[in-house]
Amino acid sequence: MDARVQLLLDKDEIRELAFLYAHRIVAHDWRGMSNLFTEDGILDYSDVATFARPAKATQAQRDAGSTLVFVGRAAICDFVPAIGRLDVKVFFTNHLIRVNGNDAVGIAFFDNRVTQQGESVIGAGRMFDEYKKVDGRWLFSYRRQELFYFTGLKEGWAEGADRHRQPAPIAKRGWEDDFLQGWS
Repeated sequence: MDARVQLLLDKDEIRELAFLYAHRIVAHDWRGMSNLFTEDGILDYSDVATFARPAKATQAQRDAGSTLVFVGRAAICDFVPAIGRLDVKVFFTNHLIRVNGNDAVGIAFFDNRVTQQGESVIGAGRMFDEYKKVDGRWLFSYRRQELFYFTGLKEGWAEGADRHRQPAPIAKRGWEDDFLQGWS
């Protein structure tokens, strides 16, 4: 097969992986969502802990402390039901991907609609992803969320406490800063 065609097929499968992640959240299919990760995959939601809504954090978030980093399918599967209690609807857009053999990296923006303790909440941010092709199938090996804002709908993002918030200082993995600058 032509290398260009294979590249397009790989990118399309990776985009569908991100979309399937959203579908599994909506369906509350936590085992299915965790199976989108490699066996040793990492889900990093540590940015969530920096938001000004600690009183509304779920018990799983409080138990996890400030790290909210989950390693391995079992840990991811045990955590993600906490997302379901928020009744999250997530929408991914603007997905950029770089493929290098059986490894890839990508960034996707997301928009969330959430019900949290009876309150309508909106949020947006981006996901920093690393992917591995395992047995012919693309999976997440690392997924880190970076929130731009997460605020009550009544309050609105323009007036919300998160309006001018800068992303939390998160340990980067080395490829993020050059990723967007490398596009010509």
